[in-house]
Amino acid sequence: MTDKFEMQAGSASNVRNARMQVGLRNSKGEIYREVGITGLSEFLSFVQYLQDIGLVDELAAASGPRGGYDAIFGA
Repeated sequence: MTDKFEMQAGSASNVRNARMQVGLRNSKGEIYREVGITGLSEFLSFVQYLQDIGLVDELAAASGPRGGYDAIFGA
């Protein structure tokens, strides 16, 4: 993933202040990682990458964000 994207660890408040939020679920169904993304093209590229590696966006059919997330991915 780091080949395609420049990622930085940030504080929870920095991540949540980003324009778009992506949540990643673990095998227990818990969101264990939050990714804050600032630009639309970066968001779309990240979403496409996660889909390409087989993850499914549970909010793909949603009309808007839910629970503060624009996308939530899990296996």
